[in-house]
Amino acid sequence: MKQGDKKLASNIQKQVIHKAVSDPTFGTDIFSRIPIDEFSDKEYQEVAYVVSQYYLSNDDYLSQSGLLTLVEDKMDRQGTSLEKQQKVQSAIKDVYSLDFEEQNEDITNDAIQDFVKKSLIRESITKAVSKGNLANDEVINNLIDSLRETLTIEVDGKDKNVLKFFEEHDRVIKLLSNMQKSKYPTGFNSLDAVVEGGLSKGEVGMAIAESGGGKTSIGVNLARNYVAQGLNVLYLPLEEKLDRMVLRFEQLFANIGKNTLYTDGVTVNAELLNRLTEAYDRLRNTEDKKHWGELIIRKYQPQEMSPAKLRTLVSDLAIRDGQQIDVVFIDYPELMKNPYLDRGESESAAGGRMFEDLRAISQDYDFVCWTLSQLNRTGYGQDIKTAESIEGSKRKLNAVELAFTLNQTDEEFKNGFLRFYLDKVRNNSGVAYDKMQYIKVEPSTMTIRDETEEERRQHDMVLNQTMQDSRNQYEEEQSYSSDQVSNNIDQINEKISL
Repeated sequence: MKQGDKKLASNIQKQVIHKAVSDPTFGTDIFSRIPIDEFSDKEYQEVAYVVSQYYLSNDDYLSQSGLLTLVEDKMDRQGTSLEKQQKVQSAIKDVYSLDFEEQNEDITNDAIQDFVKKSLIRESITKAVSKGNLANDEVINNLIDSLRETLTIEVDGKDKNVLKFFEEHDRVIKLLSNMQKSKYPTGFNSLDAVVEGGLSKGEVGMAIAESGGGKTSIGVNLARNYVAQGLNVLYLPLEEKLDRMVLRFEQLFANIGKNTLYTDGVTVNAELLNRLTEAYDRLRNTEDKKHWGELIIRKYQPQEMSPAKLRTLVSDLAIRDGQQIDVVFIDYPELMKNPYLDRGESESAAGGRMFEDLRAISQDYDFVCWTLSQLNRTGYGQDIKTAESIEGSKRKLNAVELAFTLNQTDEEFKNGFLRFYLDKVRNNSGVAYDKMQYIKVEPSTMTIRDETEEERRQHDMVLNQTMQDSRNQYEEEQSYSSDQVSNNIDQINEKISL
C-alpha cells in the first residue's frame, strides 16, 4: 500500500472508531459486526477490538478515560511492551481529538458508510466461501440475505427516528438540506409548483384513471421526465405487454410517431433505431453533467409481483449491477400479489396495508415510488373523477404524499387535452392552488406536458362548450310544449276515470 493510501486508510479507520465511541447506536448495531482485520494499522486493531468487546455488553457512551483503562488492562494481562502501549494510547488520543477538528460531516459519513458496507460485504462473502460449497442453495441464499441487509445500513445520525430538536442543531440543518437535495421534480411545472418542487426519496405518488384512461401514458411520461434528469428508473408493468411498453418509450424519447418507427406499417425501421441507439448512448454519457439516467423495464404477470419481490428486485439490482434505483413505477399495484388477502383481511384493508408496505420499501431503499391505479366502475359516470372511487381509498391515500385522478371528456380527448384532479397534496406551504391541473396531450408521440397560455385558453373554450352542450341537452329534455302538457294531463285523467 502506498504511503498516501495508508494514511487515507488510517484516517478512515480513525473516523469509524470515533463514531463508535461517540455514538452507542452505531457501536452496538454496526461497529461490533466489523471484522477486526479490516483495521490495517495494528494500533487501531487493538483499539477496535476493545471497543467492539465493550459494546457486546454495554450501550452507553465510551469515554476516553474509560477506553484507556480497558486497553491498559488488556495489554497488561498480555504483557504488551511499554512502547506498544504508548502507541495504542496515542492512537486513542487521536481518535478522541477528532471532536475538536474541522470536519465536513457529509463527506465523513459517506466515507464511514463506504468503509462499513465494503467491510461487511467482504465478511459475508468470506463466510460463504469458507463453507466450501457455493453450490449449496442455503449457503447462497444466506449470502444474498446478508448482502441485502448490508445495502440498507445507514450510519448517518445517532438515531434516525429520534431527534432532540433544540439540541441537535447541526442535524436539523442537515435534515432540511437533505430534504431538498433528494427531491425530484415530476417535470410538470404546474404540478411541481403545488408540491414544493416534486416528490422526495422515500415518498409515494399515485396517479389514478379509469380503464384505458391514460394511467400508463402518464406513467411513462413521468418516467421519461425523471430519466432526462439523470435519474435511474425502474418501471414494472403488470398489465401492459413488454413490446407495447417499448413502443411507448421509443415514441417519447425520440419524439416521433409510430408510423416513423415502421417503414411500411409493419417492418421496423432498423436504420432509424440504430441512429437512436447512438443518440441514447451520447445522452447517457456520465461525463456530461446533464446526462440521462438508466431505464429498466421488468415485466411481471398479474399476481406475480409482491412487496417482498419488489424489495428483492431493488436490492438485487444494487448488488448485481451496482445500480442505485432513484424512482420506481408500479403499473398497477392492484394486480400485485397481496399477502394480506391471504391472511383473511378485506380487500379494502389489504390494499391499504400493501400501500404502506410499498412506502416502507421506498424509504428503506431510498427511492421515489409511483403507483398507477385504476378507478372502480362506480367512478366512471362521475362528472369529476376522484380517488374516492378506488378500493380502500382512505388507507391508500394515507400512505401517499401526492395523488391525482385523470379527467377527460370526449371533446377534450378529440382536442388533445387532459386534466389532473389533485386528490391529495401532503407537502404544500399553504399556497392556494387550483385542484384541477390542465394538461396538453400530443397523441402522435404519446407526449403529455404542461399547456402553453394559448393552449390553456383553447382548453377553457372546449370545456365551456361541453358545459353549454350539456346544459342545452338538459333543457331540451326538460322542456314541453303546451300541447304536450295537455296531452299528458288528458292521459292521466283517462287512467283515473278507469
